[in-house]
Amino acid sequence: MRNLKTDLQFNLNELKHELHDIDRVVEKLALRISPEQFKQAKSELEQALQAEMKWVLLSDKNYPVLLRQCDEPPLILYYRGDISLLNKSLSRVLSIVGTRKMTAYGSYLIRSCIQEWASLSPVIVSGLAYGVDYCAQELAVSSDLKTVQVCAHGLDLVYPQKHRTLFKAIERDGLVLSEYPPGTAPLKHHFLRRNRIIAGVSWATLVVESALKGGSLTTAQYAFDYNRPLFCFPGRTTDTYSQGCNLLIRQQKAIGVLSAFDIARELNWPLEKTEACSKQKLHPLELRIMELAQRQLKISTRELMEKLKCSKEELTLALVRLEHKAYLKRTNGYWYEKV
Repeated sequence: MRNLKTDLQFNLNELKHELHDIDRVVEKLALRISPEQFKQAKSELEQALQAEMKWVLLSDKNYPVLLRQCDEPPLILYYRGDISLLNKSLSRVLSIVGTRKMTAYGSYLIRSCIQEWASLSPVIVSGLAYGVDYCAQELAVSSDLKTVQVCAHGLDLVYPQKHRTLFKAIERDGLVLSEYPPGTAPLKHHFLRRNRIIAGVSWATLVVESALKGGSLTTAQYAFDYNRPLFCFPGRTTDTYSQGCNLLIRQQKAIGVLSAFDIARELNWPLEKTEACSKQKLHPLELRIMELAQRQLKISTRELMEKLKCSKEELTLALVRLEHKAYLKRTNGYWYEKV
């Protein structure tokens, strides 16, 4: 596996030096544009103005610097919101992606990360799709963190329509952007192209949950190809939506992490592993489990179900949370003991 800390220490001044003649390149390209293409481009920009959109060109100083160094950066990005978010504190720009069919395990992991990183004010990037994307961006907004939505369609559209309220909140307080002009529909192949921008504008990428096939694996591959830090939460081999993450870790493309603190440490974020960080507030069911665990050296899931009168699903989720918060550890089979 590549040395992550070495990868992170690239020199932005050298990068800017390499791109010092970008204006000349753009001028040469402009001379090759046909009158028809120029007319079409002018029409698209007029539509963007009418829709109260802004745009940034590859040659502009406020173009996202991390995206500029990637393969095939868009020549133009349409946006609404604060484009400078992507050029402030570059090492705090993190994309969070994953399956549309997020499980309770994935939801817990995202909530834990957002809560623990809140004091660091990271910028969360995603695509506002169902599942992991929506969860990460909704929690970011509710935690007063800045978030960036990369769209696979024109910004005069909202997709999915059910996410309109969150879309507008991000547009108002964060940033929505797209390489597609107004009126562009959310076609299937646009989403795969969009994923290169999610990875490209981000200093690092976190895959929370993914099956063996899915758009988040495309984003992960882009992050790997761009030589950006890539993180995955591992899961059980029998869990469908952990198999993609487990594969990325096995292929040594991603770093397997167990907590928000692990990611912060890898990225040199100044997050202290305090008691509040590793052991968060307990839910009522978790408190009842810990009361029983205090009385015995070990306790089984069967015994817990009998005494707590809860469903197997509720108990499993509570035990997973307690393991991640370092209150309990699983020993043999279905037995747990207090840490």
